[in-house]
Amino acid sequence: MDYIVKNPESFRRLPYLCHRVYYQWRALQEKKAAEEKLRQHESLLNSILQSTRDGYILIDAEGKFLEVNRAYAEMLGYAPNDLLGKSIVDVEALQSPTQIALTLENIRRKGSALFQTLHRHRLGNTVDVEVSVTYLPEQGGKMVTFVRDISERIAMQNALYQAKDHLQRQLAEMTILRNIDLAITSLHESDSLINALLEQLFLLNGIQATCLLLYEEKEAAWNLRASMPQTVNCTLDKLREWLQVDLDEPVEQNQPLFLSPVPPSPPALPPGVGTCRGVALLPLCVHGKFIGILMIFSSLADLFDEEWQDFSRALAMQTAIALENVHLYELLSYQHQELLEAYQATLEAWSRTLEIRDKETQGHTQRVVEISLKMASAFGLNGKQLEIFRRGAMLHDIGKIRIPDTILLKPTSLTQDEWEIMRQHPLYARDMLQGIRILEEALEIPLYHHERWDGSGYPYGIRGEAIPLKARIFAVADVWDALTSNRPYRPAWTKEAARSYIESQAGQQFDPCVVEIFLRLLNAGEIS
Repeated sequence: MDYIVKNPESFRRLPYLCHRVYYQWRALQEKKAAEEKLRQHESLLNSILQSTRDGYILIDAEGKFLEVNRAYAEMLGYAPNDLLGKSIVDVEALQSPTQIALTLENIRRKGSALFQTLHRHRLGNTVDVEVSVTYLPEQGGKMVTFVRDISERIAMQNALYQAKDHLQRQLAEMTILRNIDLAITSLHESDSLINALLEQLFLLNGIQATCLLLYEEKEAAWNLRASMPQTVNCTLDKLREWLQVDLDEPVEQNQPLFLSPVPPSPPALPPGVGTCRGVALLPLCVHGKFIGILMIFSSLADLFDEEWQDFSRALAMQTAIALENVHLYELLSYQHQELLEAYQATLEAWSRTLEIRDKETQGHTQRVVEISLKMASAFGLNGKQLEIFRRGAMLHDIGKIRIPDTILLKPTSLTQDEWEIMRQHPLYARDMLQGIRILEEALEIPLYHHERWDGSGYPYGIRGEAIPLKARIFAVADVWDALTSNRPYRPAWTKEAARSYIESQAGQQFDPCVVEIFLRLLNAGEIS
């Protein structure tokens, strides 16, 4: 102040100097306040970084650790100070040093990165981590890195994947069993059923081939019944020699036999079998009766685990039931066919008996059956309906068995009273066939074939479409053969005369539509 006072010029500048000093002091105070605030922010940020549950690393441009928080150090089993000075190469377990350098270069180029990797724990195990890196070029190329332990997430994902695989496997197995059920109900022929079963098994994951072995009791030998793919045609002797197993063992113990891994296969075996890594032999048994062995060849050595073995027991049971059912069905079908043939033979015997009795009509039944079947086919009858038609045609005059010989074999015209008795033979046929189910359904022709389109027929006098179609068809064939055959009371008509008569009776005695079909077949030469 002495200097300022003594210097008049300084005295004049005193207000300006004081003002300047004040602002310098104020700037200094603001700077100190800003530095304190920045220190507080840095302290807060450091506290946040140290207390966060995620790992935090500050690394330099070479990948060395400059800062490490407690969470990351504990994640890898270290104290924070133990990691300072180490490099990312020391903890990275998934990438090689060259790959790490490429990753750092990629981060510098893009500015940031987010990826999953493995970091090495102090004890040697690895930790699944998710890494988020931000490049700071203005800070000398440092990189701020946050690391999150995702081991639990990965474990949960793996558990979900395993659960999904387990559910898919169970679904596939349930689908197989369901398809076998459908095959049991829909397929009644052994070859078709067996092929369908093996195809279903072949669809399972890891299955290379399947074979069905049946034991032939009469021959006391095993038989390779079928395989999938069909190129698997190796002999049983080769299988025994390769697997070194007695096929009777699973049968005697009634337990599945699982071979995994299997011995090296000889070169003679087909690839679908010889390259497998596991074989299952499932005995097929139902109601205490042994049927055969189902062999399954797997491309996976660990396929036949405990769960698969449980499934194989259900599979073996369903397969055995399917084979037993188709066997019973084929046996029943065979017996049913024998019964039908016996019925057919009986009908033919009845027909021949009637023709032997009435010698003048010999061959009539066979001829009229053939003609009327052609006509019935032209009307669209097929399958079972044609078979029923055949039986009815063969039995059309069965009621005449009850007609006395004096009337049936009379060489001259019948009296009115005799005609009344003769007209009873359709009703006699009804009485004879009713109650016999397989013959009762063929009753339409014996009962109605003498009815006429205009209602003047017998025994009921019904008309038009009230007369069953089978009877309307047969009536035309019956009259045609009767007119063109010799009878005791008249000679055979010519075909032209018989044709003219039938054509003239369309709409009176016969159904016009049936006459039209008959004439068409006659003109085509299908009826002689």
